[in-house]
Amino acid sequence: MSTAVAAHVLLSNYPFAGLETVAQFASRAGISAPSILRFIARLGFGAYADFQRHLKDELEAQLQSPLMKQAPEQANASPLSAFAAAVVA
Repeated sequence: MSTAVAAHVLLSNYPFAGLETVAQFASRAGISAPSILRFIARLGFGAYADFQRHLKDELEAQLQSPLMKQAPEQANASPLSAFAAAVVA
């Protein structure tokens, strides 16, 4: 039952509930900190820090600007070079 509660709290405030401390996450869910750690282990993470690192990486990827997402060989080109190439073609 505590796994379902932890999952509900995480999904209802994703990913920010998972970025809180274990104690804060547990308090928000109304369950114990060890229950949160068991939940995180069931998700496949060896430690709470690994879980938080995964959430931070996911959040960083979502927040990247379009310029950061483009291929490295395109990053050095002018933002308008693709448009210019299409016009010329």
